[in-house]
Amino acid sequence: MRRIAIMTSVAAAAALLAVAGCTSGGGAKSSVGQSGPGSVPGAGDASAAAMPASGGRSAPDAGGGRGAYSAQSVKVSSTAEIVIADMTVRVRDVPARADAARGIATAAGGKVDGDDRVTGEHPSATLLLKVPPARLAGVLGSLSALGAEQSRQQSTQDVTSEVADVGSRLVTAQTSIERLTLLFDQARKVSDIIAIENELAQRQAEKESLQARQRALSTQTAMATVTVHLVTQAAATGAKPHKSGVLAGLSRGWHNFTHVAGALLTGFAVALPFLAVLVLLGAGALTAWRRQRRHNPDSPPIPSPAPSPSA
Repeated sequence: MRRIAIMTSVAAAAALLAVAGCTSGGGAKSSVGQSGPGSVPGAGDASAAAMPASGGRSAPDAGGGRGAYSAQSVKVSSTAEIVIADMTVRVRDVPARADAARGIATAAGGKVDGDDRVTGEHPSATLLLKVPPARLAGVLGSLSALGAEQSRQQSTQDVTSEVADVGSRLVTAQTSIERLTLLFDQARKVSDIIAIENELAQRQAEKESLQARQRALSTQTAMATVTVHLVTQAAATGAKPHKSGVLAGLSRGWHNFTHVAGALLTGFAVALPFLAVLVLLGAGALTAWRRQRRHNPDSPPIPSPAPSPSA
């Protein structure tokens, strides 16, 4: 009986030790929660706590509840693509066709991000349109029907992996910030507080940068970008039509005459100030010479030119 009682006590003690071991190794919260006022995490502990666990942990969601923030890679449900198109259309009435292009974009559920118009002899317009990718083909067809299409380029960039990577890094940064915040609340030493604050600032800056990149990717993939150039016939061909006939010859002759006359008048106008200065200098020199002649009458006169034999 005594041997049975001893064996029963040993088995009970072993069971208690097993239960205690499972309780101590069951969660990460026990090591943090048991740290009393005298046990403060150091800078090395802050860096280690900032790294996400392999299995992930739950973090509070935006509504204040407990959401599942996993440090694993984020899966994208659909393909994320950036679609860009550029086309040139030759039209007769640029302002009217530009307004029509704006209407095509808005009717397709898009918007107009830019409208640059040039007036004059050869008007043109450049519009930057944002349209849903699913309606891009129809929008390009409607824009081409505004006139005579001259050129078209379209490109697609798959950014699915980048979207998933940014989302995964954002989740990891959020988890790291939450762990550092927990350590900051338990810190007591000034050196530990400063170290954790520095880590928190770096993680917060990284999170904001990732959020900005995520918003940019979301904007670029949500709408396709279409740049349409509306030009006139002369602007599209790059040369004026050649005219022939008597009237065309007279027109070109008059144009050349006015061009030459304008050039001569321009040259005379440029030389006029110099001629005025030369005239003033010559008049001054002649006046000085006449005064000298009156004061010195014995000076030989200037010989006059000899008369010709015929005279």
